[in-house]
Amino acid sequence: MKDSEIDYVLVKEKLLSVLDRYKDVLDGETLDSVEHFIAHDEYEMAYEGLFIELMKIHFNPSDIDMNVYLKIGEILNLDKESIFDSEFWVHLTEYVKGVYNV
Repeated sequence: MKDSEIDYVLVKEKLLSVLDRYKDVLDGETLDSVEHFIAHDEYEMAYEGLFIELMKIHFNPSDIDMNVYLKIGEILNLDKESIFDSEFWVHLTEYVKGVYNV
């Protein structure tokens, strides 16, 4: 998918929605970092950083529409290339399958 075909408004909206949902359980540094990445249109970094931290706090994927978020991750090409953790997509999908049985 080309960048011009990606609905970044939707991506931004969905990332902010999940961030808002978990703002009370994520630390300030995570909140600031994810908000910074979103403000600078670095959605891949925002997504990966956010979900790494969510897995650390053992979030329940069934609390959000995880299928939508997995699709967004694929749209952002995070299933092929990650930024912070070279095995990010494997970790995320295994986490979700283990908890949520997608």
